[in-house]
Amino acid sequence: MLLRAALPLNLSATACAGVTLLLLAVLGWPVYVRGVCARLAAMRDAEWLMYARISGVSTARMAMRYIVPHLRPLYLAQFLVCVPACILGEADLGAIGFGMGDPLVSWGTLLKDLGTAAAVTSPGGYLPMGLLLAVLLCFEVLSLED
Repeated sequence: MLLRAALPLNLSATACAGVTLLLLAVLGWPVYVRGVCARLAAMRDAEWLMYARISGVSTARMAMRYIVPHLRPLYLAQFLVCVPACILGEADLGAIGFGMGDPLVSWGTLLKDLGTAAAVTSPGGYLPMGLLLAVLLCFEVLSLED
């Protein structure tokens, strides 16, 4: 939040969206890389990988044929956790005014409008919050199925 707040507020809407998404990606990747490195370290001494090395399989083929398929469940789980985290991060930044620019519609700008009295008294005022909760619950259900 401090990095985004340090940037000028007069950025164009697309530049603001790009900076926001870039900051979420740059600050969020170390957690997922640690998980992949730990999984690779656990696989390093696996017998099936040792047999592939002994049989003379090239490194590229070993990676694509043996290692990547074993990492697929980890990638899927990390994706299903990362997307809701980024959605909530953007919604938090947008709700306090540091998210996407005004012409772009995002979860944060929709939630920021809930602070007005007109949004609270209208029948569909809480609809953006309900939709956000529905999207996040869908990702949770998807992550529980695997």
